[in-house]
Amino acid sequence: MLILAGGLVSCEDKVESFLTVDETPITATAEAGSYFIAVNSNSKWLAAVEDAENVDWCTLDNSTGNGDGVITVNIAENPLYSPRSVTVKVTLESFTKSVIIDQDPTSCHCPRGLIEFGKINLKSVYENGRTIDNETGALRISRYEHFKSEETEPEAIAWDYLQARQDVYKIKMDNVKLSRVHPSLGSTIIYFSQHINNIPVYSTVFIVYINNENVVTYASNVFRNIYTYDNICSNPSVGFSDALSIIVECLNIENIIIGEPRGELVYFESKDKGLELAWQIPITWGYPPGWSFSFKFFVSASDGCIIHSENTRIY
Repeated sequence: MLILAGGLVSCEDKVESFLTVDETPITATAEAGSYFIAVNSNSKWLAAVEDAENVDWCTLDNSTGNGDGVITVNIAENPLYSPRSVTVKVTLESFTKSVIIDQDPTSCHCPRGLIEFGKINLKSVYENGRTIDNETGALRISRYEHFKSEETEPEAIAWDYLQARQDVYKIKMDNVKLSRVHPSLGSTIIYFSQHINNIPVYSTVFIVYINNENVVTYASNVFRNIYTYDNICSNPSVGFSDALSIIVECLNIENIIIGEPRGELVYFESKDKGLELAWQIPITWGYPPGWSFSFKFFVSASDGCIIHSENTRIY
């Protein structure tokens, strides 16, 4: 019997598993998009979104693999005015690798700009003391008025004047409200504002000058051409508290606001979207040792975008 002893025994050595992942943090824009995570391995691995049941804005393609691979991370658009984060974890046996994904907030400032009288939409012509809007044919300024009314009080005279001239000014009396009365030397100045659904149209004024003989001598207005808009919304989708929070988060001024901001719904006519419902919110905030800022913000009542801001600080 031949016994072989001390012979060579050949066997395949066990190969150890390994996992390498590109763990560079990913910064995603606010827009929807796809991003990629490279995986280098020699065994079967699994990728998952941490706390996936509460994160519906991040999903994975190619979430499992055997050997080298690439994970596709799908990020939905961020409608929020604050950033958000999620972690993708890749595991293989006892190995765990993590990739942090930070998504930018949606832009908190979508400047649309106020349409300014005489500069943007009101291309006017001047003739015989009258300025007429070329676009609408509406009378804007009447410099040499001589309107007499049977009324004797300045307010009533001004209302009578608007009633008599509503066609040439292309206004509707239901959209006009008295703002204030200002007695002046030699005349009384009556101010009116424009409203839709009892909501003021921002940056509108109609001025009527009445002399001491109760004669209207001058009138001008920057009323908006509201009749080109059909079915103008009057119910805000974004409430005041949400609009204020958007401004505060955008400027990061939560703990330095001076006073208690208050808001008012207005119609704001912008250069690119026209007339839209917005929250007008004046805010003052300060930094030590005495710096302070005062701005008036306009936040769209439909999508929450900051559409315009004005510095209200008087120097």
